[in-house]
Amino acid sequence: MKKILVIVNDSYLSAAVRLARDGYDVELWNVPFTCTGLPRVETAMWGWPNVKIVDDPFHGGAPGADAYVFFDIGLGGTQEFLHNLGYYVWGSGYVGGYEANREAFKLLLEELGYPVSPWRVFWGLEELERFAKDHPEQMYGRYIKLHLFRGTTETFHVSSVVNLYRYLQWLKLRVTEEAANRLVFVVEDPIPDAIEAGIDAWRFEDGSWPQHVLWGVEVKNRAYAGLVTPSSQCPVYKISRDVLEAMIERNGNRWYNGFYSTEIRITPDGKQYMLEPTLRAPSPPYQAYVSGLDNFSEIVLGHDIEGKWRNKYFVIAFANIDMPKGNPPTTELILPKELVFFDSTWQGITLEAGMFVNEMDSYVRVQVSSEGPDCGLAVIGQGQSFGHAYQNLCEAAAQVEAVNPVTVNIDAAEEAIGNVLELIND
Repeated sequence: MKKILVIVNDSYLSAAVRLARDGYDVELWNVPFTCTGLPRVETAMWGWPNVKIVDDPFHGGAPGADAYVFFDIGLGGTQEFLHNLGYYVWGSGYVGGYEANREAFKLLLEELGYPVSPWRVFWGLEELERFAKDHPEQMYGRYIKLHLFRGTTETFHVSSVVNLYRYLQWLKLRVTEEAANRLVFVVEDPIPDAIEAGIDAWRFEDGSWPQHVLWGVEVKNRAYAGLVTPSSQCPVYKISRDVLEAMIERNGNRWYNGFYSTEIRITPDGKQYMLEPTLRAPSPPYQAYVSGLDNFSEIVLGHDIEGKWRNKYFVIAFANIDMPKGNPPTTELILPKELVFFDSTWQGITLEAGMFVNEMDSYVRVQVSSEGPDCGLAVIGQGQSFGHAYQNLCEAAAQVEAVNPVTVNIDAAEEAIGNVLELIND
């Protein structure tokens, strides 16, 4: 049995569960759980069948795994080190840095000749704040993106001057003056009247790509709808592939062996504006990978380049849980066993994190310690049409139980399906 060490950052629990479900000896190293003097029990991810949680895999030297799997960006040096020692590594390596370096990625797009909406860089919070005060009209409607520290704040839309000032004040309260002066911001114009679509695929170290890819539309933090087609029928395949190959080349042709997704705004005149690359397994739609690929593990381990999809159409909806007050807020979920362990051909349920409590006849109990979309609970419906996938999504969502009220974003899934159909019909 092949031993796999999965390295994660408070996420991708279901991917590790799927690898173990496929018969591999899986050890899970959740870096935030162990690389701190104050570990939190809710990040332990204990108790899942056949997934061994390790707190120091490199104690006494290399852990002796046959494969090292990085589903997220980060730890590029560690990935490169293991790769150079001759181990099999699934990940983005140093190339993953492009996802966090907003300025470098914009410059790359311009160099390649792809359209980029007007943008400018601000070095330090003080410079951004001064410009916003002197020229508020030039900030309204724009998007602010923080270089590197995506965990602090996602892309911020300036919907009003008051909202902008509140955002800047919120940032000032979280950093020292020295840190504030080191922050780098990219402010860019909106791309109006556009539909956002993206490719969701993978690339092997030898440069090969699958001939069929998943692509679709996300409703931010709420839902996703996508379908599997030949790459030639994916409207954003060419730009997505060209840009990744360019990122690899600019990094000295270093290896890249992992998942890859894009977000691309398509305007009515056919122009394609690529936003940030996702040089990892994105959420969504990695949920479709673990529930919809019969050979998920074989892809991750470099055996199969072509995906063996159970179905063509996928709809994913995230759940919001009305968590109780507490530190941390914690509740318990009751979930169908066959959906959590991906035994169903039509449905699935994934979790970013959570502790396995116990197993009942047809259900499992899981403890989660978060709220909103960040609870990581996603419900997947799949089928041979969007209608079939949507029906299976609704049936699966109806089976989710929690001690506290839970809402699955079915309405957002409907919106995502409508956006994909609009692209197909165009």
